[in-house]
Amino acid sequence: MNLFPFARLKSNRLVRSVALLVSANVAGQLLLLAAMPIVTRLCSPEDFGVFGAFSGILNVLLVASSLRYEFAVPLAKRERDARAIVVLALVLNALIAGFAAGAVLLFPEQIAGAMHLPDLAQVLWLLPVVLLGAGTYRSIRMWSVRRREFGAIAYTRIAQSAANGGTQIGLGLAGFGATGLIVGQLLGFSAGTLRLARTIRFSKGELRPKTILRRMSRVAVRFKRFPQIDTAASILNTISTQLPMILLPVLFGPVVAGYYALADRALASPASLLSQAMGQVILSESSDRVASGNLGKLATRAMLGVFCVAALPTLLMFLFGEPIVTFVFGADWGEAGAFIAWMALGTCAQLIYSSISTMLLATEAQARNLVIQLSLLVIRAIAILLGYMQGAALSAIVFLSIANAAGYSLACLVVIAHARRFSISKLIDTDSLGRQIGSAACARAQE
Repeated sequence: MNLFPFARLKSNRLVRSVALLVSANVAGQLLLLAAMPIVTRLCSPEDFGVFGAFSGILNVLLVASSLRYEFAVPLAKRERDARAIVVLALVLNALIAGFAAGAVLLFPEQIAGAMHLPDLAQVLWLLPVVLLGAGTYRSIRMWSVRRREFGAIAYTRIAQSAANGGTQIGLGLAGFGATGLIVGQLLGFSAGTLRLARTIRFSKGELRPKTILRRMSRVAVRFKRFPQIDTAASILNTISTQLPMILLPVLFGPVVAGYYALADRALASPASLLSQAMGQVILSESSDRVASGNLGKLATRAMLGVFCVAALPTLLMFLFGEPIVTFVFGADWGEAGAFIAWMALGTCAQLIYSSISTMLLATEAQARNLVIQLSLLVIRAIAILLGYMQGAALSAIVFLSIANAAGYSLACLVVIAHARRFSISKLIDTDSLGRQIGSAACARAQE
C-alpha cells in the first residue's frame, strides 16, 4: 500500500498553493536572516528597543486600520462587491492613518514618556506613513488571495524581504539606528503593492461616486461582523502579543526591550509569514469546503501539517538557542538567545493557531475568536507580572512562553471542534445552518 501518495499531493490545489507561498516566504526569510547578523552589529540593543516599541504601537493600529474588512474580500459572492470591499478597506485605512498622524504630531513626547523611551519621540512621525503603506498592501493582497494569484503574492514577499534587509543595512551603515530599522520595516510591509493592484479593474459605472458609495454601504452592512466582533478580537490579540514590547521597557529598561525585540523578530517574523501563507490559502479554500460540509477535515490536516513544519526548528531553538544567537548576532546579544530558547515554544503553538484561525473568519465565528484572544491577553499579563515579581526579565519570558504554549494549544482544539461541528451541522441541515451562523460561504450559496 502506498502510504505517501506524493503524486496525489502534487496535484492538490491547496498543497500547490501552500508550497508556492511557503517557498517564497522561506526565500524571503533567508534574505532577512542573512541581513540580521549585519544589522545587529550596526544597531545597539537600545535601537532595537525603540524599534520594538514603535512596532508594538504600529501593529496594534495596523490590525484594525481597515476594521478587518479586507478579510471579507475573498468571501464576497460577486466580483463587484469584492472590489467595493477593497475600496472600503483602503478608505478606512487612510482615515486611521490620518488620526494617527495628528496624535504623533501633537503628543510625541507624552507617548514616548509613557513608554520610558525618550528616543521614541524622534521616530513617531514615521508611524502614519508605515501604517498607510502597510494597510494598503494588506487590502490589495486579499484581492489577490481571492483571485488565487499566489504567484504574485510570492513575488512581493521576496521583494519585501530584500527591500527590508537592504534598507536596514544601508541606513545602519549611515548611522541612522532605529530610524533605519523603521524605514526598512516600511518597505518590508508595502513593497509590491502596485504590482498586485494592477489586477483590480473597475468598470466606468462602478467608479461613479453614488454607485461606489451605495455598494460600499451595502457590503459594510453585509459583513458587519468583521468590525463588530473580529476587530475587537484582533486588537486584543495584537495587544496581548505586543504586551511584552509595551511592558518590558517600563519594567526592565530599554536594553531588555531590545533583547526581546531581536528575539521576537528572529522567531515571530518567519512564523508570521508562514502562518499568513497558510492562512491565506486556507481562507480561500474554506468557502468551498463549508459549502460541501468538509471543513473539519481541512482543519485537522492543516493543523497537523503546520505542526510537522514547525516541530524540528522549535526543538533546535529550545535546545541550542543561546549559542546559536551568540554566534550569529554577536556576543552582545547572548541574553536574547536565552529569550529565544523559551519563546520558541509559545511561537510554535501561535503559528499553528494563526494558520487555522482563518476558518473562524470563513464561518463568521468571530465571537469564539474574541473569547480566545481575551483569555490569552489575561494569561499573558499575569505571566509578565509574575516574572516582574521574581525580579528577573528571563523569568517573565519563561512564564510568558509557557502561557503562550498552553493558551494557543487549547485555542487550536477549539477551532478543530468548531470546524467539525460546523461540517456535521452543514451535512444535516443546510438551511438551518445558514440561519444560525450567516457565514460567508452560506451567503455565497444563497446569492
